[in-house]
Amino acid sequence: MTDINVKVEAGFGHTILDASPTWTDITTKLVEGRISRGRDSVDQRFETGTGHLILDNRDGRFTRTNTSGTYYPNVKLGVPIRITATINDSTVVYPIFYGEARGWPGQYFAGAEYAETEVILADGFYTLNQEDLAGFSYDTHRTDERIDAVLDDINWPDELRDLDTGLANVQAKEFAAPGDGSSYPALSHLLDVAESEAGVLFMSSDGKVTFRNRIALAAGSAVATYDGTDDYMDIEPKDDDDVFYNVIRIAREDGAQIEFDGSGSGPRRVLARDVMPMNTDTEARSVAEWLYGLFGENRLRIDGLKFKPRRDATLAAELLGLELRDIITIQFDPPGSGDTFNEDCVVEKIEHQFRPKDWTTILSVAPITALEAGPFFTLDASTLDGTDILA
Repeated sequence: MTDINVKVEAGFGHTILDASPTWTDITTKLVEGRISRGRDSVDQRFETGTGHLILDNRDGRFTRTNTSGTYYPNVKLGVPIRITATINDSTVVYPIFYGEARGWPGQYFAGAEYAETEVILADGFYTLNQEDLAGFSYDTHRTDERIDAVLDDINWPDELRDLDTGLANVQAKEFAAPGDGSSYPALSHLLDVAESEAGVLFMSSDGKVTFRNRIALAAGSAVATYDGTDDYMDIEPKDDDDVFYNVIRIAREDGAQIEFDGSGSGPRRVLARDVMPMNTDTEARSVAEWLYGLFGENRLRIDGLKFKPRRDATLAAELLGLELRDIITIQFDPPGSGDTFNEDCVVEKIEHQFRPKDWTTILSVAPITALEAGPFFTLDASTLDGTDILA
């Protein structure tokens, strides 16, 4: 049986905006943990990664009000938390989660000399949602340049960024000081910017604000193949119309609503994107056409791929090394006369559950469409063929 050695560290005295916290290893107090990152559906935005850790607190070191506690007075909200793992005796370190503590609630057991603390976790999206852009203004930018500019203004560390080059521009924007007590969360604007070119924004397992442009999958290949023989234990195919949309509407900020209607004479299923900051109507229509290419037909999807990675060291390395939007190949043969499923899929959600001598990983994935797979060409390409698509 493969050993997966989890390590939990806390950056006491620091915040998530510090590029290089001083880390304290608290692994010996770990009882169990769970983390979840990603999104529930491909037509949604990526959400704040969350999780919890159960820590042995018999000596009171994680009690915030314990003035004689080992870590007092630094057991606070906002303490950076880093979770990593190694396999057997390997020195390869796999990042699992990077975020901050959003709560330290305790539990005490009457009649027993035992106490626990639950550390409630959130990744960097939580902080980005708290940062206010009131008073900041921005020129017309390429999407990645706007993301960079916003992160500069809120003092997000350069080391915690991983941004593709954008494929579209967003319009100039001024966030005036509001007179009604409202705010302008940085996260909301950053997600709007990524979505304005049909890209995605998420937090990586090692704490980086990660932007992937809409053609990012075309440059990748599957990092692993799973056929159910010695790897996944459960699989939940989904065959419904939850992400089927044949009419796409884009409401461009300071512009007209753009509609792409591919419904023909059939029923209309509308996907609306409200008040997006595309710079031109042409860019808005390009996004509408792209979204139709993603959602204009029903696709079989896969939820609930459950793995026990301790069964095999290779499997453990593959699963611990996975990141959101990585490509994996999924194969299965339905019982009866069902068609064999053999598709390259993109990872949309990752969940890890761990305790001593036990580790479970659960994935949600979506098949890659022909549109996402490319190939694409740029305007200065010297040769094109009939299968190339303008990105």
